[in-house]
Amino acid sequence: MKFIVEYGNIIRQHLLTYIAEECSFYMGKIASKMDMELILNKISLAVSDNKIIHVSGFCGLDKSMIADYTVPKSETGILKVKHDLKYGFAYGINDDNWPVYINIELGCVCIGDPLRLKEAVEFISGCVAVVEDGKLMALWLKPKSLPDALRV
Repeated sequence: MKFIVEYGNIIRQHLLTYIAEECSFYMGKIASKMDMELILNKISLAVSDNKIIHVSGFCGLDKSMIADYTVPKSETGILKVKHDLKYGFAYGINDDNWPVYINIELGCVCIGDPLRLKEAVEFISGCVAVVEDGKLMALWLKPKSLPDALRV
């Protein structure tokens, strides 16, 4: 599979929340049809018409993940995936779990490599993907708020 960024003014508006009791990100119900899911760690990226349209799933957060990495500069657009996968299934993006970092000051969570900055696109409000040579390198998530227990 290959990730493709298309910059433009198009951005999906969803309210990303983090539910501390469930250790999960949540955006509400998916408003359109879903063709498949791509799984990053335990986060689901819903795909419809080859576009990532929804993000949700388990991501336990704790104080040991706190770091001062900054969300890369991004433009709004669409995150597409080129694939030859069967519809109706879930597919893993990564073989091993990627590291997770939390920037408390910014209220952001990074899954993957926080130092990759090449092509960053905000494809859903509060969701930034970093793509390099067709590969997803990092997913930055900025929920409405992070758990108070993470504050030092």
